[in-house]
Amino acid sequence: MRSTSIPLDFPDSDEVIYASENLVAIYCPASETPSRQLVVAFHALQLTQYLDLPRKGQSRETLRAAGLDAVQVIPRGNQWYQYDDIDEMILAVRNISDRYQEVVAYGQSMGAYAAIHTSAALRPAKVLAICPQFSVDPTRIAFDSGFKVLAADISFVRDDISKNASTETEFVIAFDQLYQIDNNHYKEYEKNLKNLYRLRMPFCGHGVSESLKHAGMIPGYLLALITDGKSHINTVRQQFRRNRHHVPTYMDAMKLKMAQWHTRNKNLAEASRHAFSLYESTKLFSSLQVFCEAAEKAGTPEQAASRWFFAISSLGSDAPSLAYVRAAKFSRLSGEMQVAKSTCLSGLKKFHKDFGIMRELLDIHIEQQNLIEARRLAQHMKDVHGNKAAGVLKNRKSVLLA
Repeated sequence: MRSTSIPLDFPDSDEVIYASENLVAIYCPASETPSRQLVVAFHALQLTQYLDLPRKGQSRETLRAAGLDAVQVIPRGNQWYQYDDIDEMILAVRNISDRYQEVVAYGQSMGAYAAIHTSAALRPAKVLAICPQFSVDPTRIAFDSGFKVLAADISFVRDDISKNASTETEFVIAFDQLYQIDNNHYKEYEKNLKNLYRLRMPFCGHGVSESLKHAGMIPGYLLALITDGKSHINTVRQQFRRNRHHVPTYMDAMKLKMAQWHTRNKNLAEASRHAFSLYESTKLFSSLQVFCEAAEKAGTPEQAASRWFFAISSLGSDAPSLAYVRAAKFSRLSGEMQVAKSTCLSGLKKFHKDFGIMRELLDIHIEQQNLIEARRLAQHMKDVHGNKAAGVLKNRKSVLLA
């Protein structure tokens, strides 16, 4: 196989049918006898630190083992396929795909976006798009700010869904409808795609493929979705429901939702049980935060303070400044002023300029009528945080100037 400027790891028997500085397309036959369908698979985002590593394509050997010929499309980087030569590349793919009885396209995340946005040119019968973005252009997706930094380096030359999407293709989009960002991207597609079918995968987040893998549904059910499309949606959902207890992220998301529901309904015991179970599973601060916030909303200040101190103790040097802020706040609200003060001072030894800890300490000084220390701290906050401190100090101006 000829070399390209994009690093590849493919067998010599596979054929590069298009190569530029931006894109590579590789024809990967499963055997000497052509399959009925050709799968055009679009590569997903590659983490920046791995961009120099050879690419192997999207589900390449899974497709080959299933007897499916494929074309693997691999971009240079993470520009969301915004390249001037996309249509030239598709023409090269069409030279291969036109030989087949049926063409299907497939991708995940960035690759799913590409599968949809090349469908007018490629004309596949079906597209399976797993967790696609509608766009990463901030002017088109006000609901998703996560791509602002990446998008700043992208020239959006091919991002118009009205031109890019086929009106004849059957689209199946798999996504987590409870994951708000992906749900919002889906809703935009719903407004713009004619033959759209949804595969809702709750509590999977952006990792639908990973969840299917944990559920033991890859390769079989994934291949069925790729080749047969919408006819397998209900089967996939039912099987995933049966196997969901094998999916760690699904069970963790369930615990989180249950903890939040019980917190809203002021059931501290049940909220705490689900939240702490989540922390035991993940060992993440975000999980422990849910446990602490359950006491804030459904318990007493004393209970909330006690849990935040537990968080500080459990996480040790990894405890974030927020834990100190909340432990101090709820100690103050429960009347334990000395405990609150010493917590702030301990926090400031670790987070010297933390605004939240300084603000809590300021309120403690004010409540204790220690106005000399309060004024000294207020001036320090002004020096360190400038305008950010102005609003906080303005609200306490009458006390500080007394």
